[in-house]
Amino acid sequence: MPSAPPINLLPGETVIRHQDFTPRLILTYLKTTMILTNRRLVVSSPNTIFGIIPHGYSIHSAPIETITDAGCGNGRQTGAISMVGSLFAVLLVVGAFVMFVTIAGGGTF
Repeated sequence: MPSAPPINLLPGETVIRHQDFTPRLILTYLKTTMILTNRRLVVSSPNTIFGIIPHGYSIHSAPIETITDAGCGNGRQTGAISMVGSLFAVLLVVGAFVMFVTIAGGGTF
């Protein structure tokens, strides 16, 4: 996977801190880059197709003067897990119904 695109520094701007990290537990190849300069914070995160195929980067920056608060946490997006669990439950119920109808009809499973 290609690395994040470099940012263009403004005249008189110097990099204070540069860090790459993986915000996803399983998709570790999708790296997000944060660059702190003496004037702004730049975040470069990968765009994806279907959530797994990398396709370009999204770059956002904010001047240091406008940043008033920063926070972190370990929130999770459970929508996809819930959808897979629901699909599995539906398939399990349909399979049990088909097996019951086949056996009750005198056939063998």
